[in-house]
Amino acid sequence: MAAVIYLFAFPFYSMSMSANPNFNMLAWNVCGADSKEFRRSIKFLIETYKPQFLLLFEPQSSGDRATTVCSKLGFPEVLRVDAVGRKGGIWLAWKPDIFQIHLVEASHQHITVRVSGQAMPDWLLTGVYGSPDYKFHTLLWEQLQKTNDLFDIPWLVTGDFNVFVPLQRRQDQFPKQP
Repeated sequence: MAAVIYLFAFPFYSMSMSANPNFNMLAWNVCGADSKEFRRSIKFLIETYKPQFLLLFEPQSSGDRATTVCSKLGFPEVLRVDAVGRKGGIWLAWKPDIFQIHLVEASHQHITVRVSGQAMPDWLLTGVYGSPDYKFHTLLWEQLQKTNDLFDIPWLVTGDFNVFVPLQRRQDQFPKQP
């Protein structure tokens, strides 16, 4: 069985920026944003962590649905990479009274924005939902390298990279004990 690797080893996390202790972000591979379970869980997480940013990966829905869901959660601004059918998708939602967001680049595997506001230096945020199809991984890394080459400001990259360790490599690294 393959394991999905999440940044910080959690399917969601909350991050605080030391320059502004009131800044929180919630990033979560939701595997569907239309269920009652999702709505109940996300409301709990928002009440608990009070994030100013919300990054949802694999919402499995698109279009106006993203705007409606995020608005009901208290996030009136949304950038999105729509799901293809019920696969993939990335929603980045934020509170515009706190931050200004400027789209840098988006593809079916990522959204990169420049964040400014609240007397903080500008910084980049990239939300990644890596394709489960291995042949697209190189393209994602090339896009991330291009962003790295273009900017010299702090940069947070988070998400679900859909990176799997092949069975042979796992066996080589962790041989069976006698």
